[in-house]
Amino acid sequence: MEENRLSEHEPQRDIGINRGNYNENIEGDYAKTVIKAETVNIGNLSSDDFSIDNETNLLQASIPKNYTTELSERIRAFAGKKRPLLPYLPDREKQDCMLNQLINDFKKNINKPVVCIVHGDKSQGHDTFLERTREVFLPTKFKPDERCPIYKYSIRCPKYIKNQNDFNEQLRNTLAIEITNYSDSSVEQINELLSNQHTMIYINFSVEDWFQLKIDCIIFFLEFWQKWTSMCSGQFLMVCLSIKYPTEENLSFCKRFHLKRMKRKFISKLEQFVNSQLSYLDQIVVTVLPELEGIRQEHVEDWLSIEVQKQFQDDSIIEHLDNQIKFLYTKWRKQHRSHMIPMNYLAEKLRKILQGNVLKEEDVV
Repeated sequence: MEENRLSEHEPQRDIGINRGNYNENIEGDYAKTVIKAETVNIGNLSSDDFSIDNETNLLQASIPKNYTTELSERIRAFAGKKRPLLPYLPDREKQDCMLNQLINDFKKNINKPVVCIVHGDKSQGHDTFLERTREVFLPTKFKPDERCPIYKYSIRCPKYIKNQNDFNEQLRNTLAIEITNYSDSSVEQINELLSNQHTMIYINFSVEDWFQLKIDCIIFFLEFWQKWTSMCSGQFLMVCLSIKYPTEENLSFCKRFHLKRMKRKFISKLEQFVNSQLSYLDQIVVTVLPELEGIRQEHVEDWLSIEVQKQFQDDSIIEHLDNQIKFLYTKWRKQHRSHMIPMNYLAEKLRKILQGNVLKEEDVV
């Protein structure tokens, strides 16, 4: 916190971007949530094994009287063949549409870094969203003769900085160590190693306290890539700044309201800033993706009928998985009064279901 106060009084070098009124701190409350859940493997469960509790109107799973593990074993047999990212594929359509436009813009402005800002509560699976972008989305955007492995590098974004020069040096140093294993490598030397490959760089900005989240950091980040060295013909470099907000779980109503207000304020400033500076940011292809949010039941059902169907191609398995999804969302709505489940929590449950486990009431917390 001391560094942040010092940075507010440090004279800022003119870096070409019009800050306007974007230097205001975003403050709020923060609370960590530890979600614990277990599943039990009880074998086959069909739609006939569900009952409605009259008092709670809650869908409940009951253990079949004639218990067998046949269906569970069949699911496990398929489980080894499925893609590891399968539980993280539901929805994200809004982000994919924006990414599609971003890549189309890149194709019109080749040899420029592609920069996107990913943001949302830390429970929304930022890292796996970037993985699905790298492994599932991006390969479809290149012609077959242009496809090659997309290498990734993961680093932390500098937080405690005094000015643009300080930010540039910290980020260059971190990139140099991660990519060249030598901290004194120049930007030109770093880019030379990346020139003959497709690359994604994940830059993690996890916010433990809203005092840490200042729009200056975003300005410095964009300015750094705006002045990146010339790229080679055919080089693809995508840089993703992943901003993870504090969660709202376990907060009082007043604190949760305050946190939401601060988050909306920051997102509004972020989007306004990037949109207002597009004419200046002419050496990068940049966008702010829509906020990563929880997943609704209908999107998981779409995922089941499309993505999972490709993997299992077994109606009895699909029916079993559909029943489990209905149970999960019914229980979640009852406990949390929300129709949206955070991606990390949802993916954990979907992974267990895809491994042949059956959820019980105590598994959904």
